[in-house]
Amino acid sequence: MIYKTFLFLWLSSASLLSFSQFQSGYNVAECSDALALCNNFTFFAVFEDESLITPKGYEKAYESGIKGLDNQFQVWKNDKYAFVVFRGSTTDKLSWLSNMYSAMIPSKGEIELPGKEKIKYNIANNKNAHIHAGWTLATTFLVKDVIQQIKLLNYEGIHHIILTGHSQGSAIAQLIRLNLENQPKGTFKDQNYFKTYAFASPKIGNEALVNEVAQRFGNSTFLIQNPSDPITQMPINIDNKNMFSMQEVAEHMLDTNKSYFKTLAYRAVSKMLFDNPDSAYINFSGDNILKQINSELGTIKMPSYVVDIKYTVYPAQQTIGPFVYETFEHWPYIDAMKITDDEGFSQHKPYLYLLYYLKTYNEKAYKNFIRSAKRL
Repeated sequence: MIYKTFLFLWLSSASLLSFSQFQSGYNVAECSDALALCNNFTFFAVFEDESLITPKGYEKAYESGIKGLDNQFQVWKNDKYAFVVFRGSTTDKLSWLSNMYSAMIPSKGEIELPGKEKIKYNIANNKNAHIHAGWTLATTFLVKDVIQQIKLLNYEGIHHIILTGHSQGSAIAQLIRLNLENQPKGTFKDQNYFKTYAFASPKIGNEALVNEVAQRFGNSTFLIQNPSDPITQMPINIDNKNMFSMQEVAEHMLDTNKSYFKTLAYRAVSKMLFDNPDSAYINFSGDNILKQINSELGTIKMPSYVVDIKYTVYPAQQTIGPFVYETFEHWPYIDAMKITDDEGFSQHKPYLYLLYYLKTYNEKAYKNFIRSAKRL
């Protein structure tokens, strides 16, 4: 109870964590609030109380059910703007099949979901733009609900909307935002203005995609990355000498992942047997993972894969970190959140992103927080 009271008082007194006017371009206060809201999912899972981390002035307008590949989103609002917050990876098998389903598909197409429901998606105008199959599939289970929630916000007079997420959630946030921007005219009111704050994001597509995003939405798309966070380098290109380090990530997150290792082995063999080993690998790994997804959800029909797996980092990023565990040792939730420096994966934790960001951009509020924590 003392932790809850303390953090409530701290968040209420930290002016950085609450802003009153929506602004164009990158905004530190928006980013801080987005990071805090991204932590809600984990805080609720650990403490069964998301108010521990929710910034002052927000109310939860909506929480979706669990959809598709174990995905979920929340809508938080005040009287002027709203955040749509997408949950990151879970320990569920489907969540990690989504991550590992890294064959690329065209940026515009149609996906048929179980029950033969066909969902069109439109992520980019450039025909050479290619995107991650697994996270695009995840968006098709969510996008209709997101559109409905935005229309409800519009009805209430809210047209300034920020999409955000951490890790897998950040990838989904980016892809859904791009899909929203490319909806047919008349889907939303013209005064809608979208932004994206993506934390610890893996790579979502190839160079043509990220360049289009930078050109069209560079003033409203912000990736906040820790260069020591291994997830921000995923998916690793198949021509990368370090591609097998993905095994370390999978082993850390999953108890078993035999099918993924099988695809890696298949690629090694295909180099000796096929003229185009990349194409053989892409089709095998894509079909194999989709088969597993279908066994869990029912038949899904995807667009044909493209012969491309050259994932590219978004060119404009806000860099923070690396995180030093000892810096946050007096944070009252450090043990409950099971933060360790095991294999460097603490560098990916959303709560350390938040603490580091506050320490960097609001030293006064952060010092007050640490002093109070030491007295607990």
